[in-house]
Amino acid sequence: MLTRAAPSVSTLYADALGAFLAEQGLPRDAGPAPLGPRLCGSAFAGLMTGGARELGDPALGLRFGTRVGAAGFGMLGIAAASAPTLRDAIGHLTELESITSTLGRARVLRRGQRVHLVWQPAQTVAPAVIEGILAGWVSFGRYLLGGQADVAHVSLRHSRIAQLAEYEDAFACPLRFGTCCYGVTIATELLDATPRFADAALNAALGTWLGHCARTSARDGAVVTRAVGVLFASSVPLAEADEARTAAALGLAPRALQRALRREGASFRQLLGAARAQQALIGVLRGDAPLAQLGAAVGFEEQSSLCRAFRGWTGYPPLVFRQRMAQVFRPLRLAQEPFGAGPHA
Repeated sequence: MLTRAAPSVSTLYADALGAFLAEQGLPRDAGPAPLGPRLCGSAFAGLMTGGARELGDPALGLRFGTRVGAAGFGMLGIAAASAPTLRDAIGHLTELESITSTLGRARVLRRGQRVHLVWQPAQTVAPAVIEGILAGWVSFGRYLLGGQADVAHVSLRHSRIAQLAEYEDAFACPLRFGTCCYGVTIATELLDATPRFADAALNAALGTWLGHCARTSARDGAVVTRAVGVLFASSVPLAEADEARTAAALGLAPRALQRALRREGASFRQLLGAARAQQALIGVLRGDAPLAQLGAAVGFEEQSSLCRAFRGWTGYPPLVFRQRMAQVFRPLRLAQEPFGAGPHA
């Protein structure tokens, strides 16, 4: 029975929190093991609130948000970092947020000379988790822009749970508590700012397939698409994935799977190609295995075949792509991150 998914986060985002908690002296295996590539939202909130309780630190979510790096956001982080402008980076957030988290949904409202990036929780979410999300937006955005990003104000629907100074350190802008919504407000002119890792060619290449990754993680609508994504990440290895095996795992005939995906605006070939691309790119960035081994794991018999596919996915050979993104692709940024030129200045 295919059902709507519970809110969740990617294991990369959960791993970034685990790395942060480990820095604070807490064991990394304190939380439950995730199923496949996702950790349910309640388990992630338990890690956050449990860590805050053990450390006696109500500002833990804020602190985590100011440290999370592109690896914590997964492919959303790479898409945002390589975006030609901040406008494009924000567009990626609203379109690809489900790759990192389905705890809520971001949307953009423009009013006069202000842009409001609003976040609506999918269900009740712990305040510390929300503060981590918004602090992550602000801090990572400033990191991408080299520190030059004036924020008009940050809005929090809940009352503060930590000392005011903690919020001021995390956001470095005016704060509003007890508002009608959660969000970050910036000046419209900031939308044209260029991130220091901007790479229009890479960003365009990612845009041809990343949307399919987002659809396999989304909670609403595309139920069969999401179910296929879950199988690719758990019980159907990408090296062995085919339409017949995937359909059987879902209790469907191949033609029924084709029709169901078509109704949802997808195809098996698109979803499999996007899953292979995402796993290959993350594997290259993390240096998980030699290229030949990584290629075999995602379904390529020859390393040369992987390299050709990689050029289509990114516009670059694997090792060149890794070199260009190595600086930004880390689970956690340094506590005092130096702002400098990007990889191709």
